[in-house]
Amino acid sequence: MGDICKYIILFQGRAGSTYLTEHMRHHGQIRAMFEEFTTIPGDWDSQLDWMSNFFYSKSHGDAIRAVGFKTKYTDIADLDLFTNFVQDNGIKVIHLFRRNLVKLIISVIRADELRRLHGDSNLYQAKKELGKIKVSPKEFRRHKKRIRHYKELRDFVDNLNVDICKVSYEQLLHNLDGSLKKIWRFLGVENQATQAEVMKNTPDRLEDAVENLDELKATFPEYERFFSESFDSATQSNV
Repeated sequence: MGDICKYIILFQGRAGSTYLTEHMRHHGQIRAMFEEFTTIPGDWDSQLDWMSNFFYSKSHGDAIRAVGFKTKYTDIADLDLFTNFVQDNGIKVIHLFRRNLVKLIISVIRADELRRLHGDSNLYQAKKELGKIKVSPKEFRRHKKRIRHYKELRDFVDNLNVDICKVSYEQLLHNLDGSLKKIWRFLGVENQATQAEVMKNTPDRLEDAVENLDELKATFPEYERFFSESFDSATQSNV
């Protein structure tokens, strides 16, 4: 098992982790799992046992060259012990994040609404698209804590002594081919055509996603640059 690359996708919600994982699950040399920490008890011993069994299983198959899973930063039971495990076992980290933090909050709110209406926070059928929704300033403010978690995750990843691949949601969405090639190189697997079933739930233009956008802009002037950010400026960084 020493020649198999081990990886973990670290993210903090609405960053394209399901979209990426579905592509990885269609790759013939990758065994990719979803958020397994949400299906087991939330204590560190249970998480450690699951990771040890998964990463060092002998049943991955001869074709597999990379194995891994994804987890939210806030679902890790013990960050210090998790750091030790990742570093001691040479596990590579893919850090997924969003550049536009206002769109992050809007995406979270729209995902909650999608779950309320259809029972799933991810969109798989075009007929279930939400269209524009009204977002109350109170609801927007309630989710501002997610921005803090995003920054905490960034600092956490920057302090890990492992190989790290940073990919933004914007890059993954608008330069999928380049983003996947970057990830395949990072994991040491071949370039293969892959696909994903999950669909985008929040339009690129906030004007197409939120009915009362002017009200939110007036209520949260500290986020003016995110409200006014153009598509080009959000995606100008190279993969």
